[in-house]
Amino acid sequence: MARFKWKSLLIMCVFSIGVFISWKFVGTESVYISPDNGKKKLILQWTRLFHHNFWLHDDIFKHCPVSSCRVTTDKKQLNRSDVVVFHPRNMHEHPLPSQKWKFQRWLLFSLEPPYLNGILPQKYNNLFNWTMTYREDSDFVYSYNEVKRLSEKDTFSYVNITLKTKLAVARSSNCFPTNKRLEYIQELQKSVHVDFFGKCAGSVCSEHECNDAGMKKYKFYLAFENGNCRNYISEKFWNALLTFEAVPVVMGGSSPRDYILVAPPGSYINTADFSSPKELAAYLVKLDKDDQLYMEYHNWRKNYTVALRDVHTNGKWKSILPPHPAWCDLCGALHNSSSPPQVYTDLEAWYSQDTCPYDHQNVFCTAWNHCCFRKKPSDIFTCF
Repeated sequence: MARFKWKSLLIMCVFSIGVFISWKFVGTESVYISPDNGKKKLILQWTRLFHHNFWLHDDIFKHCPVSSCRVTTDKKQLNRSDVVVFHPRNMHEHPLPSQKWKFQRWLLFSLEPPYLNGILPQKYNNLFNWTMTYREDSDFVYSYNEVKRLSEKDTFSYVNITLKTKLAVARSSNCFPTNKRLEYIQELQKSVHVDFFGKCAGSVCSEHECNDAGMKKYKFYLAFENGNCRNYISEKFWNALLTFEAVPVVMGGSSPRDYILVAPPGSYINTADFSSPKELAAYLVKLDKDDQLYMEYHNWRKNYTVALRDVHTNGKWKSILPPHPAWCDLCGALHNSSSPPQVYTDLEAWYSQDTCPYDHQNVFCTAWNHCCFRKKPSDIFTCF
């Protein structure tokens, strides 16, 4: 009996040593095997999304082809998490995890252009395995919306032009864009009336003026992005098109192709198609005087519908993300054992493949709601 006890004790010791060795770190990674392998994959939300704490939820996988994934914000679950999700603008709030397991993937999620991400990419080389952004070369592409053809059963939305008693409107709170949109609006105002609201306009937009009903009075909405960045077409465009039922006048993307790829055909006017703000102004006036010509920009509504997928609507952030195919793709990838391992060895190089790369000399963010800008090195930084 004594021999049996000693043998049992010896076996337990050998087993314990084996477990200890299996947890031994190799560099920053462990050879520990995921306990969820083959079962539900665990996704750890490491950071907030701006001021939202729990911005992911299990329901985002509910209608996915592969739905066996779940979400947690419990950092104590790090060693059990198959993927860890980081939002760049909130990475200042938390230290990076001290450990990274070999089975684990780190995901960088952002819907901001490079210069508003608030991180120095080169500081994070060899850490992130996947990206989820609006860029079409991301590992998981998070498009704001999706355009689909109407089915025979669908009804199209009718735009009542008699309600549109005003010409054009613009709103801007970021006064340090990289594409000179403010100067363009100012030049446009010299030739045609444009109501301009926001911090950069010095004009406050009242609730009566800027609610949905107020904005529907405008025929044109200047959906100018804060930078002509690769594939960057934000909620400005989609809110104008859908919520305000206006014709978006756009400035953004690395080329006109970016809008052609995602927008309903014939639904917008691109500033890139005009030689000057004055020429654009003349065209807007022409459309304003010809209802039939103007309504041609709403003909797309008879043939297409838009599936809303953005996280920012009417100036308010939703408390949780809506279901999006990008999260379905992530869940599927976690269950695909044939997916080759990868890591962004040079994150700055990936960022620099943009038409508005991160300008670390003239912009920095110290928190999700505190970024500082200057137009040239000799200027003093302005923060907001």
